[in-house]
Amino acid sequence: MTHALVAIPTLNEEHTIAAVLSDLLSDCHAFPIVVFDGGSSDRTCDIVHRFARQHARVSLRRNPQRTQAHAINAAAHLAQTLGAQVLVRVDAHARYPKGFVNALVRLVQDERADSVVTPLIATDQRDPWAQASALLQRSWLGNGGALHRNAAKSGWVGHGHHAAFRLAAFRALGGYDTSFSANEDAEYDHRLIKAGGRIFLAAHLPVRYCPRATPRDVFRQYWRNGFWRTRMLRHHRQRPALRQLLPIAATVACPLSLALGWIWFPFTIPALAYLGALAMLAARAAGLAPRTGLRIIWLGILMHFGFGLGSLAALRTRSATSTIRQAAA
Repeated sequence: MTHALVAIPTLNEEHTIAAVLSDLLSDCHAFPIVVFDGGSSDRTCDIVHRFARQHARVSLRRNPQRTQAHAINAAAHLAQTLGAQVLVRVDAHARYPKGFVNALVRLVQDERADSVVTPLIATDQRDPWAQASALLQRSWLGNGGALHRNAAKSGWVGHGHHAAFRLAAFRALGGYDTSFSANEDAEYDHRLIKAGGRIFLAAHLPVRYCPRATPRDVFRQYWRNGFWRTRMLRHHRQRPALRQLLPIAATVACPLSLALGWIWFPFTIPALAYLGALAMLAARAAGLAPRTGLRIIWLGILMHFGFGLGSLAALRTRSATSTIRQAAA
């Protein structure tokens, strides 16, 4: 079987890293597992050290630049020095199906794929806000119909949740663009497709994602997503998809609609229509749980407005280089 390296970027993942390492160790018996830590202030590194003492294949390396892009690029360099042909990327706040790593390595080889991506499905949580966030992200309200956020059919795609790379292709393209502190995956996929590369979506290998647990974290996450997605679109002169335009439209139109409503009530119709659609989709996602539905509505507003405000912040900037440096600082 093709030799591979498994890389796990971490930053304060003490609640989930042990489960991820246990999943991988019980299922992947041949490949080294390297955790690249971006300066965790919790017990993440202690937990990884404990696993490393018990399992020779587990090791910890520092990632002083902190971002996932830097971590995966460092992993690609290490994989090359070890003679690996495949680099597997694993997130520290997710759970993985049985046979995940071995299946990815086989797919890269059998499908002649330059990259293998998987569905990213938010899992149910005990915390009520995290539970609402998971329901939101599994609905159209939260994912906009993105293929890799649903149990889609396997096949060739233009983007997805990164899981494995053919190392030669990843290195030939220079890896991730480290000027992006988020959305580096979509930026890489754009360059890969443009260079004639192929991305295979493995629908039978869904990754179970543990979503953000507080409204503040959800807002911050989607502000970053909106900012860096828009930076990527501007950098490559791409047109945004409808699911990326709608949050921007809501962010601009709703406050304006409510403000003009003080002058003439019919001006409030766009804002009321948005809130009504939000309530309907939230009720559909929550089922018979009214409190969960209210949480979904609030998180939906934070998600949409966070993405929209991040996008508008990116559009306001004149210099891509200065913007990237300021946001990454």
